[in-house]
Amino acid sequence: MHFSNTAMKPYWWDAVALDRGRSGVEIPRETDVLIIGSGYTGASAALTLVQTGAKVIVVDALRIGEGASTRNGGQVLAGVKRPRDELAGDLGNVLADKIVAETEAAFDFFEERLNTIGNTAHYVRSGAFIGAHTRSVFETMKRRAPGLREATVVARSQVESEVGTSTFFGGMIRARGGQVHPGLYHQALVDAGLRNDVQYFEYSRVVAVRRAADGFETEIETIAPQTGKSEVRLVRSKEVLQATNGYTPQSMKWFASRVVPVSSHIIATEPLDPVLAKKLIPRMRAISDTRRMLSYFRMSPDGQRLIFGGRASLLEIDALSGGKRLHRMMCSFFPELRGVRISHSWFGKVAFAEDQLPHFGVSPDGVYYSGPCNGRGVALGTYLGHRTALRMLGQSQPGNSLDYLNHRVIHPGYSGNPWFLPVVGLWYRLQDTADIWRSAVSDRLKNRTD
Repeated sequence: MHFSNTAMKPYWWDAVALDRGRSGVEIPRETDVLIIGSGYTGASAALTLVQTGAKVIVVDALRIGEGASTRNGGQVLAGVKRPRDELAGDLGNVLADKIVAETEAAFDFFEERLNTIGNTAHYVRSGAFIGAHTRSVFETMKRRAPGLREATVVARSQVESEVGTSTFFGGMIRARGGQVHPGLYHQALVDAGLRNDVQYFEYSRVVAVRRAADGFETEIETIAPQTGKSEVRLVRSKEVLQATNGYTPQSMKWFASRVVPVSSHIIATEPLDPVLAKKLIPRMRAISDTRRMLSYFRMSPDGQRLIFGGRASLLEIDALSGGKRLHRMMCSFFPELRGVRISHSWFGKVAFAEDQLPHFGVSPDGVYYSGPCNGRGVALGTYLGHRTALRMLGQSQPGNSLDYLNHRVIHPGYSGNPWFLPVVGLWYRLQDTADIWRSAVSDRLKNRTD
């Protein structure tokens, strides 16, 4: 009943049209830079490059922006997920501090770029609330909070002033966080590129990239709109940028061996009673939790719907199956939503690196790459595309932290097929359940002692 008449597409697509690209049969034979992937990363890189006078072509195997950039939850977060003390243990204090500073700067760059392209895309710096799913996690939060920019600890007794659930043992507010309409933001990036003569081509799948005497030759399989037949076009370029992230085909072997694509499912409720909507998220912040199989949620830009996302499964499941699992997860936070209908259900693919850090650089065959963003692609994807473009132009500032990171393979023999995700997903669920059980036992023992 909850899913009758549910649209199996992103809620964000109701406000955007994915028709910004031209047919691949029109792709020019030569360009300065060919960008593979039309999401935030590729679109941001294209905008930086074309503003210096470069000729830029962006190709995508799907429609322009059809991947994760118009499918995500629209939460804009500063920094990286890994805490600074953990980074310092792996990389040393100096590099850890640089990574924290540079990824915090990505948030500022996102806001600057959004302002530059002249489209608010319903962006608001609302702040983000991270809820601790166990008491021990909350204690760790309190210990780490003083080392974070504009972070405030929220005691358990105050949680319901941030989110209307009794699930959390406390939490943290990050003031440097916000929310945007991801579809409108991507559309604004692409439109800004089009105004500056970036050329976008849809349904144009890269088959192979080869070194040539004066740069690269790229074979692109395109679909003729009139006949539906495919043909292969050869494009010569001085440089190539791969910005495919969670949609990287296994044929792109070097990059595919360094990213793990993970499906993230999202549902949107039908419009809620205004009193109920206000109770769920009183301050309209972006909300997430600390479980390994995380959940994240927010209100829609008009404040009427709950947009609820998470790792419904690490198996490949369809939008309806994922949506039903998310509905159960949503109701575990908000039992009062059990009778609410779901208007939209969808999923997209995010990508993770072996070290769960953002990366950009040049592969051994000379192709530039940018990503992955490890689930924080709105700000980081925008920034990484820009930084990669600067490096192409010889304008990259020396000493930037991300230049020093080794983009390692996921494991020996891995080629882009994440066959191990079901096992990882089961282990994560067991760990989350064990953590919650231990926390409950600890509380009971504490109450008896008191």
